[in-house]
Amino acid sequence: MSEAELHVLRARLNGGIRSKAARGELRRGLPVGFVWGEDDGEILIHPDEAVVNVIRTIFARFAELGSARRVWLWLRAQGIKFPLSLGGASRVALERGQLSRRPCRACQSGLCRSLRLWQEPL
Repeated sequence: MSEAELHVLRARLNGGIRSKAARGELRRGLPVGFVWGEDDGEILIHPDEAVVNVIRTIFARFAELGSARRVWLWLRAQGIKFPLSLGGASRVALERGQLSRRPCRACQSGLCRSLRLWQEPL
């Protein structure tokens, strides 16, 4: 394919994504602890109580300790496993995850977005 054809193809794909977003049908990955509902644009809290309890504990500790690293160290000390997304909409595993030492990496992994979504009422 020529470079011009690739440019046209990419523009059409982007147009399709924008069109879907305008209709409210675009579904992207959600932070751990959230799943897509049946209705368009509906976001629900994960149905697995173990995942929800761990996330609520994380936020309670974050409010108390004030640092994501301190929360992660507390989770390790208590032996509590962190919920990690396995790529599917509702596929979540409780595992010992690693928190990056660099804040920008934690934001890229969705931790900051998760903190913001869990603090806002649905």
